[in-house]
Parts: sequence; C-alpha cells; structure tokens
Amino acid sequence: MPCPGAGANAESEPTTGNRFSNIPSGRNKRRRNSCARSCSSARPQRNVPKKPEPVNAPLHHKADQFDQHGMASLFHKERTPSPDKVRSLPPDMRQLIVDLKAEHPGFRPHEIATICFLRFGRRPSPHTVQRVLADGPKPSITMRRYPPYAQISDPYQRRRAIVDLHAQGWSITTISAYLGLCRHFPPPFIVSRY
Repeated sequence: MPCPGAGANAESEPTTGNRFSNIPSGRNKRRRNSCARSCSSARPQRNVPKKPEPVNAPLHHKADQFDQHGMASLFHKERTPSPDKVRSLPPDMRQLIVDLKAEHPGFRPHEIATICFLRFGRRPSPHTVQRVLADGPKPSITMRRYPPYAQISDPYQRRRAIVDLHAQGWSITTISAYLGLCRHFPPPFIVSRY
C-alpha cells in the first residue's frame, strides 16, 4: 500500500545490498518519516498463530503417582545407577590410594590424584579419592618406606629417598613433612630441575 505523502521516488527505490544505501536524505527524508508514522497504524498485523498454553504435565504426573503410591511418591528418590554404567577405579589404584594415606596421613586428595596419574595414567577426581579413603580396602602396608631424613646415615641414600619420592609424584612440601625436613628449604638438586 503506497503512502499518500511519499513521492514516486520513495516506493520505487531499488534496494541494494548496502545497509545504508536506501536512506533518503533532505526533503524525501521528512516525507518518509511522516509517512511511516501515519501508515504504520494502517498496516495490517501479521496473523501469528498463538502457541497453546503448555499443560502442567509434571504436576498431573505427580498427582497420579500420589494416588498410586501415597506420601512416599512426593519425596525425591535417589537414583542408583546400574552397575554396568558406573565407572570405578581399578582395584590396584584403590589400594594405592589407601596405602599412600596410611603411609603419610598428611596427603591431600589432589596430591594422591597426581600420584595415581603418574603411576596409572589416569587422574581420579579428588572427590573420588575421598570416597575411596572413606569406604575403600584396608591398607596393605604397616610401616614407612623411608625412615626420617636425620636417621639415614648414608648421604647418598638420603638424597635417593628424596629423588624417589619426587619421581613418584610427591610434592616438595609433602616430602619435607614425610622425611622431617624444613619445608622452606628443599634440597637444591630438586629446585634446579624447575
């Protein structure tokens, strides 16, 4: 529907791909703006079908469940995943987690996860480590692998204990606590590697 106030130029302008090429300037601009205001109310609105209101299906389902099962159906039940879908840690990794915590109780779950990653190539979540420690197997070791640093007489064996623990993934602070060293001064040969 042509606008009564617009000139012949306004309706027959070719459209180009440029965004601002069809913007009129000068006198035509005033005509088009007044035309747009007057003709916008005369344009018919599109007939957009309204979507039907969604039925509250979960509420109806809960009501049916209440009729069948009573009060117990109103409380959330924890889903127990089927045994074939549950990913569990291998038994030797579970045993390592428990043994590490038994050997040095100062381990944090993320440190144990790092050691598991270095040993098995799989890093369990710290939450998984905590769960294994809570309900895992009994520790298979009863004593320390290395005595405290001051009790090792051979200097080579002292250094060897530090290097072995570090190579297994123990952090410097955990090694210091385990061997009874001052944690602020790690041995220089470990620091020089980084």
